Amino acid sequence: HDAGFTFDENGRIVFYDRDNGTDIRSLTYDEIMAKEYADDFEGLGHYAKVCNFDTYVRICKEEGKIAFVTLREKAIEELVPRVLAVLKKYCMDEHCVINSFTYETLQEVRKYSAAIPVSFVQPLKECLDRAAVDRMISLGNGIICMFLYNGKGTRPDLLEESEENLRYARENDVQ
Repeated sequence: HDAGFTFDENGRIVFYDRDNGTDIRSLTYDEIMAKEYADDFEGLGHYAKVCNFDTYVRICKEEGKIAFVTLREKAIEELVPRVLAVLKKYCMDEHCVINSFTYETLQEVRKYSAAIPVSFVQPLKECLDRAAVDRMISLGNGIICMFLYNGKGTRPDLLEESEENLRYARENDVQ
């Protein structure tokens, strides 16, 4: 989903810089599927390739892994049932986490399943507030992801500033 990948002549990703490189969103499906990471690109391993969602969920099932799915699509009302159908196809609807940057997306997931853990990504550089925790409490089975860095450095003060609301989250079964 991010811009900034640089590819060699064979389609292998050789470098990532979020401010430069190819915008992945400008590529066709076939172009994306042909890409692969160069040898051990930032620890991803030798010849790691892009796969479609169905294949990703199947691999998670076969390897006994939790499928961590981030939903960013704007057409979320159409996307959520399709994503959940693939998870259900592989009996992974109880072995996944649906992650999003918007509360509305997680509400859409809840229309289909109360059991799937949902994860909200707290905006970068923002202290966790009680309203965000309350939204996750209302959804049930919730997780809040906080990033203590902004891509150029850390902000450990966010953890300290958020301490009271983190405690409130734990007391109300929000991870």
